[in-house]
Amino acid sequence: MEPVLSNILPAILWALLLSAAARYLPVFGRDMPVRMRFFGLFWLKLAVGTAVWAIYTYYYTDRQTSDIYRFFADAEVVYHTLSTHPRTYLHLVTGIGGHAADLQPYLDAMNNWYKSFDDGFVNENRTLIRVNALLMPLTAGSYFGNMVIVCFVGVWAQAYLYAGLTRRFTGPPLLLFAAVNLWPSQLFWTSALMKEPLVMTGLAVTVGAALRLKTKPFSAAAALLLAGGMLLTLFSKFYVGVALLFPVAAFLVVRDGAPVLQLAASYAGMTALLFLCAWGLGRVAPAYDIPTIIAAKQHAFTNVAEATKAGSAFYITPLEPSLGHMIQLSPTGIVNSLLRPFPGDAEGMMEWAAVAENLLFLGIAGLLLLNMKRGSMQRNPAAALLVFGLIILVLGGITVNISGALVRYKMPAVPYLTLALLLVSRFNTPVREART
Repeated sequence: MEPVLSNILPAILWALLLSAAARYLPVFGRDMPVRMRFFGLFWLKLAVGTAVWAIYTYYYTDRQTSDIYRFFADAEVVYHTLSTHPRTYLHLVTGIGGHAADLQPYLDAMNNWYKSFDDGFVNENRTLIRVNALLMPLTAGSYFGNMVIVCFVGVWAQAYLYAGLTRRFTGPPLLLFAAVNLWPSQLFWTSALMKEPLVMTGLAVTVGAALRLKTKPFSAAAALLLAGGMLLTLFSKFYVGVALLFPVAAFLVVRDGAPVLQLAASYAGMTALLFLCAWGLGRVAPAYDIPTIIAAKQHAFTNVAEATKAGSAFYITPLEPSLGHMIQLSPTGIVNSLLRPFPGDAEGMMEWAAVAENLLFLGIAGLLLLNMKRGSMQRNPAAALLVFGLIILVLGGITVNISGALVRYKMPAVPYLTLALLLVSRFNTPVREART
């Protein structure tokens, strides 16, 4: 993984090839300014991804706990079977077939194939390992080559989302582009080989496809992308996929332009259905009781904070394994997600960067709330994104008691909450209309 010629050369070749291909892909827009913005975003992500690599190579030097190293190293175990046992490679990257006894030596050679905390739903570690292993034949096993491809696919997904939003946002295009793409934490965590690029790619594709299904009678391509994006999100971070599933379903069912009371009732009903499903699942299959799993995950984070003496740890109310207690702690969860780390608790560059982004988000959210537009026709998508964002904030804020980790857990909510408020603000108004 060191930046020797054999590691960098595939990255350079892929970066040039994909940059050339972007000129001909319609998803990046027909207008040159829009196309150039996404071209610039791609190269910005490559620069940030290189900076992330440097930080986790020379500043945080423990490769056993670094996501950019540990999952990639496990993928190398899978990749090396391709030349000697290609059938084993296919079994490992697809999860289909193969005898347990034959595969076990390779599984034992990996450190992250089995999760330290297994919630019983989806093992997201294996998703990232498999994605890296699938890309390695194309990049000759180059970390930077894989990074280039992952960044490009992420930019493609963001362009697909942006194209769907342009039909619903009539304000300044650059404002929409920035709200969707340029949050610092989003750039940082989605520009390296971690789970976050897969999560945000799945989110962007799902939301973009849902928007298209509402503007056309039916689009088979959009329906397939909706299913694919949702599956990618679920298999990258299961809780994010679940948080997205119900608001997207409500968005597709509710009529655009529906009265506020009807809209509120629809989303309240869909949220109640989410809680009912969580309650029912625990009754049918106790091993999958969601409140118990979330309480156990909170306990695991507390143990990690104590064991590692994490400097960014803070007190969090112990969660009882019940939906009622989760709901009771929801306001505290939102506060933790929005405000942690507090300025007085911040230590080090990463925590101060998180403080700065928290203040930036709160300032922008306050500005947008002060400029709410009455009678906005974009209430339906805004409501879906708002519900999704709040669920993410609650889950992160009641589960994670380490500010450094909480930044990553809440990251998917930040751009989509901003987008929700932007869609129903006065900034979503044509220039001529705004002047009249």
